[in-house]
Amino acid sequence: MSYKNARLFLLVFLIIFCLLFNYRLRHPYGSRISKVLEQPLQPFDKSKFILHALSPEGFEPYTNSLKGFEAGYSLGFRVFEVDLEFTRDDRLVCFHQGMEKSLGLSAAIDQTDFREFNQKKYSGRLSSLSAKDLIFEFSKHPDAFLVLDTKGDFGRMIQRIVKLSQGYSAKPLNRIVPQIYGDGVKNLEEAMGSFKFPYVIYTLYRSGGSEKRVFDYLKVNRVSAVTYPFGSKSEEFAKELSKLGVPSFVHPVNSFETAEDLFNSSVFGIYSSNLSAKSYSNPKQISLGR
Repeated sequence: MSYKNARLFLLVFLIIFCLLFNYRLRHPYGSRISKVLEQPLQPFDKSKFILHALSPEGFEPYTNSLKGFEAGYSLGFRVFEVDLEFTRDDRLVCFHQGMEKSLGLSAAIDQTDFREFNQKKYSGRLSSLSAKDLIFEFSKHPDAFLVLDTKGDFGRMIQRIVKLSQGYSAKPLNRIVPQIYGDGVKNLEEAMGSFKFPYVIYTLYRSGGSEKRVFDYLKVNRVSAVTYPFGSKSEEFAKELSKLGVPSFVHPVNSFETAEDLFNSSVFGIYSSNLSAKSYSNPKQISLGR
């Protein structure tokens, strides 16, 4: 090779190296994850809003009630998040830890029998709800999606949901979205068992995790979206997820202005009590909140 050709080769090499290095700076995770999503996250094609804990505005927070589901649907919500727990006698119920006093329970939910749970009402007014009854009502709404917040034994809860959802012609399982915690579910495919849910949300509010740790998890587990508490992650984090085709969700958000800011900073959607697609289009009807 002549001296002139060698200089030309070196120049081309340096240019390519600089371009790749610059890309790496702007897309720190791009070389590790090719394409996380093979298809759009269907539940959110038409809605960026998830009703938090089946508790719309006017309801006591975290009550996970059937009336809350029905009211939320009337308000325009089509994606609903529910908290799940097991009672002492192995019944799966819609319940958020810490709400025992409001429901009038004398012990923790895992030390309470289903019969007692089923007879109680939040603040003496709002009936408790079993997972079985929620699935029954949910199956009547073919345009709705249900996000499961499984704080306990993920595999056990998921298999119970699969069992409760059998026999419905509307096939509710295809519209159910498990929400998982990376630290508790190392092998997602194995944990989901016999039914492979089309969509899974990876949530960070319990495990936290550095941004590197999150992207390492995405490298080996196919998830459909990532959700995290308001103010816990940088704007750049949402942008990197967006570049990978992974929608990001923030919770809880009940202010129109906050939602606007988040949507303008690459956040895809929010968990809310009073911001649905319908109310977001008419912000004058929205009460103040974060």
